[in-house]
Amino acid sequence: FFAAFFFVLSAYKSDSTQRTSAFTFGVDDKEVNRMDVTATLLSADPIKGDLPIRVVTEPKGNFGIKDTPRMSQDLTFVTGIEGAKSDGTLAKGKVPPTIDGTLGLYNGRVNDYPFDKHEADLYLYFINPKNEEQSIPMSVEFNGAIPGFNVDADIIKEFDDIDNIGIKVTISRSIITKIFA
Repeated sequence: FFAAFFFVLSAYKSDSTQRTSAFTFGVDDKEVNRMDVTATLLSADPIKGDLPIRVVTEPKGNFGIKDTPRMSQDLTFVTGIEGAKSDGTLAKGKVPPTIDGTLGLYNGRVNDYPFDKHEADLYLYFINPKNEEQSIPMSVEFNGAIPGFNVDADIIKEFDDIDNIGIKVTISRSIITKIFA
């Protein structure tokens, strides 16, 4: 019993999947005029095929009103989030709304538990309704720490410029979950 207990405790301490999985995509802080986007996974439900997510935007530079979190111009925020409570309209003079919704999981079989692996795609870009040709650079911080799961995120090669970012999210069970199962 003690050997098994210390083995599991040791595996937990060395399991990096239990710690925050943070990834950064897009432009860096040197780009003054940008939109900062923070996407945080809230949980995972492979049985339903849902990956709940919360996305928060913050204008920087010319896109925001100085020293406030309010928008200086109208923008539309387009995401691949299903069932979002906001339509992605970022109105001039208003604080951008938080977008809560889900990403659909695919390429996984729940019957393979605890060795199942699932994927989801998150697409992000901004459009200026008055000037659709305007470049709107963004910085994306992706946080994916879900207890019991290993979360990995990588850029989708076809959507990897400063105006359009696509993120492939891959979730699998953590080492601790596999040990206990």
